[in-house]
This record gives sequence, C-alpha cells and structure tokens, in this order.
Amino acid sequence: MWGKVDERDGYLEKAIEFTGNAAIYGKWMLDVVDSWPISCEQNLSNLTQNRQAWIGHAACALAFGCPEDIVREAWGKLTEEQQRMANNVASIAIKKWENKNAEAEPWENGLSSCTGTYSLDF
Repeated sequence: MWGKVDERDGYLEKAIEFTGNAAIYGKWMLDVVDSWPISCEQNLSNLTQNRQAWIGHAACALAFGCPEDIVREAWGKLTEEQQRMANNVASIAIKKWENKNAEAEPWENGLSSCTGTYSLDF
C-alpha cells in the first residue's frame, strides 16, 4: 500500500479504471474487511481519519498492489458521479466491518474510551 512501483503510468491507468467501476471496487473493499482484520481494526476504528479513503486505498493494494499515492491521483481523474458511487460502496464496506465488530469499543480521536479519574500533577 505504501511502496513504489515501476511503470507508474500503467498503475495509474489501472487505478482509474478500477476505482471508476464501483461494483468491482466495492467487491474488493469487502474483501479487505475479510482479509485484513488487523489493518481494518487499526484504520476503521479511528473515526477521525478518512475511512472511505483508507478502504479504497486498501482495496487497490489488495487487488493489484497499487500504492496509495497512485490511488489518490486516480481519484482526481474520476467524475463526480464515479466518486459518489465509490464513496457509497466504501460506506457499505465500512458498515460491514462495523457490524462484524459491534462488540468492540469505538475509538474516538484515535484513543479508546477511558473511565476513571486521572491526575496530571507533577
């Protein structure tokens, strides 16, 4: 997801085609939920980050090894309608992950909910 690839232009073309097809893109997002449980926990439980972008980047990485910087560039080449459809399927995949992990505490601001009294006196 974070690496470099040879033939960047080929990956960009493939990423534009892939992310522009909501049915295929969404299928791979659902595969991320099933295949990468730890990464999903780390990235989808953090409500302060762009979870739709993360699951989209992860889908491209899982499907054809595309780094996220190329996916970001491809996103800018999509029509508004393609972006809307991609965000819709991302929301479906995120909801699937949330339903599978309903018993887990949701994270707020990247930190799990805490209870108790704490003193910061030094």
